[in-house]
Amino acid sequence: MDDNKFMLCISNLISNAMKFTPDGGTITVSVEKDQETLLFMVADNGIGIPAIYHGFLFDKITEARRPSIKGEPSIGLGMSSI
Repeated sequence: MDDNKFMLCISNLISNAMKFTPDGGTITVSVEKDQETLLFMVADNGIGIPAIYHGFLFDKITEARRPSIKGEPSIGLGMSSI
């Protein structure tokens, strides 16, 4: 496992949950481990990702780019760096 990519992935998931979940919303981070795998989950009750963007999420410069609910701009990298 590449430590830097792993940390980038975790950071991206949590950062996006924070950017797209309204104040007072819920973000849950959990980890499950068995003998050979680690499952890291981030769940929130934010605005979600519209279905029209699902096909673009892993593109380097994605059409799924949109500002957060608090106005932070997006550079449009989506999850391509993961």
